[in-house]
Amino acid sequence: MTITDIHGRISNIAMLFFLILSLWGFFRFFRKQGLDPSYWGALAIGEGIILVQAVLGAYLWIVGTRPARGIHVLYGLVALAIIPTVYTYTKGQDSRADGHPAVESQRPERLRFARFEKLFRFEPIPAGLYQNAAH
Repeated sequence: MTITDIHGRISNIAMLFFLILSLWGFFRFFRKQGLDPSYWGALAIGEGIILVQAVLGAYLWIVGTRPARGIHVLYGLVALAIIPTVYTYTKGQDSRADGHPAVESQRPERLRFARFEKLFRFEPIPAGLYQNAAH
């Protein structure tokens, strides 16, 4: 088995692992649960899988085995950076953001109402906006 084969197999492992994590995350979301340390730990394991994948990919790049498309490298870098970025952005919080003002304003029912308000809101036209071209 070559390094390229191992790189491909780890890609499949990562895809299946993150599929399972996604299902687990949806399950927790619909039960209105936050992220517990077990989930963060599973994400760390997933990041480890991606890190091994990236190291093998970097090795393949150095020895001259390049992907067919350059976008492959971009996907790898994004996959490597996404979990630490989300962890930093959320500051590792494990609770749901229900009731948080920033989240409340993004709820679909609030957005629909906001569009309805804009549709029927009266705002006077500022003076001088429309001028007669004959003057």
